[in-house]
Amino acid sequence: MGLQKLSSGGEKGDDLIRVLRELTSVQRKIVDLQVELQGRKEDKNVAHLTHVSEMEKKIETLARITTILKDVIQKKDRIIARLQQPYSLDCIPVEAEFQVYCYN
Repeated sequence: MGLQKLSSGGEKGDDLIRVLRELTSVQRKIVDLQVELQGRKEDKNVAHLTHVSEMEKKIETLARITTILKDVIQKKDRIIARLQQPYSLDCIPVEAEFQVYCYN
């Protein structure tokens, strides 16, 4: 009788060890899934920055800006000359009641 108690106690110990191993295995799987989930969340958060179509839009925008800047650089002398010219009162809209002050 005492031998049966000892062997059943040993079986309970073996069962406990097996359950603990399974628990550890499940916990590892949960951690792995959490890491994968976190990675997918981060991918989602930066997808608008790294997605091919978004990158193409940014490249097109940069190309347009570059073209505009090149045009400004090529015409800078004309732009400077135009900005240095004084304003003519013909170009500045002045309300009727204040026009008497402009032409004196």
